[in-house]
Amino acid sequence: MPELPVGQPDLYRAVFTWPGGTVSVPMTPVPGQAGVWVGTAVQSFPAIAFTSGTVDVYPGPVLGAFLRDCR
Repeated sequence: MPELPVGQPDLYRAVFTWPGGTVSVPMTPVPGQAGVWVGTAVQSFPAIAFTSGTVDVYPGPVLGAFLRDCR
């Protein structure tokens, strides 16, 4: 993902949405891996999130997909 402005290292968020729920997870860059980010929160998701849910990365969204298609 694109680098963020200096002083805003935690601006990216992964927003998981499914019928009946939404969770926003802060993301942080992986040291030594340019353009690679990882979610930084432990979160439980209901089964429907994996079959009908989506994930978008904001601001942007710069990325988006159905959870069932993510690997």
